[in-house]
Amino acid sequence: MENKTDNFSVCIVGGSFDGARGKPSSLIDKIYARVESHGHIVQCFNGGDADALVPLLDVAGKHDVVFWFARVPNSYAKCVTDLKKRYPKVLLVTSKRNDNHKYSFGELVNRALGLKSNLVMEFYKFGNRFQGRVFDPLGCVWAHSEDFDNLTDAVLARIKELRTFTREGSMCLGGATEVPYRDDLGAFYEIIKSNAKTFHDLIHPADGVERFLGNASFRCERGFPSFRSQGDIYVSRRNVDKRFVGPDAFVQVELIEEGVGYYGGFKPSVDTPVQLRLYAHFPKIKYMLHAHTYIVGAPFTRRAISCGAVEEFDEIVGSVAKGIGYTFIALNLVGHGSIVLAADVEDLRGVKYYARNVPEKCF
Repeated sequence: MENKTDNFSVCIVGGSFDGARGKPSSLIDKIYARVESHGHIVQCFNGGDADALVPLLDVAGKHDVVFWFARVPNSYAKCVTDLKKRYPKVLLVTSKRNDNHKYSFGELVNRALGLKSNLVMEFYKFGNRFQGRVFDPLGCVWAHSEDFDNLTDAVLARIKELRTFTREGSMCLGGATEVPYRDDLGAFYEIIKSNAKTFHDLIHPADGVERFLGNASFRCERGFPSFRSQGDIYVSRRNVDKRFVGPDAFVQVELIEEGVGYYGGFKPSVDTPVQLRLYAHFPKIKYMLHAHTYIVGAPFTRRAISCGAVEEFDEIVGSVAKGIGYTFIALNLVGHGSIVLAADVEDLRGVKYYARNVPEKCF
């Protein structure tokens, strides 16, 4: 029986779009033919007037997947930045030409994060031939080839897997609640601040690139701490700089039928659905620290799962022995980062981190 994720609708926007009716791209024709050969429903726009791109956002937003490869002169606004704002559930694949490695991999990843791309197809000339690779905003590379049929196949395979991941929304349940005072929380804040500097030093943001303060990538790179107090769960809010974290950086959260409920004017970390389930599964755990670096000596999960996907809970639980009596767990999340769960705040101090090898090969 065919799974509902096997076939999906795709919109491809590529070629040159300018004030002179644009120019089609042979690469877009090739990608279109390959996607269609997999049995997907495809709508393709290959070259045209730049003024047509804004209306195309609404056309593209009706599809499950969008390949947005349009080349647009700098004198025109890059409207692709609005696509995920309007249609957050669309899976977005963008492209970047990178001849002579003009852009570092870090800059490419930061651009993908800014566009909220799910995948990127980078291509460049190698001698007289084009080569390319497919990567995601976590720095995982899913293909590297001079055969663009292979690259397109890799995009479609990863899209198919991404469509199996479960995302949960969030809902405000009321006004902000005050974080209760406990002596150990002061130590916890200091550990977060110290680790934030470590994570920053290990990740090495690209030269000349902003540190994404207020951006999901910055938050991911600094780690997502959370803790339980008096039976309530508090998770670090989005867009907070972990170097200066304190009680006001946390949001009270709980699982509700619609997904995640939170209190106050700030949404919690995208990983909240996973962490809430972990707290329920491991009742002795009081603290968690999730970073986009790896832990020295820790075991690895097997499957690369995107930030915030509920399936990561099953992957974490399946990677440790069964039982509910745990007081400390340190685990590397392959292609993603790491997570530490602890009952005693002091156990967080001895954890040693090292940088992920980015780009990280996942094929």
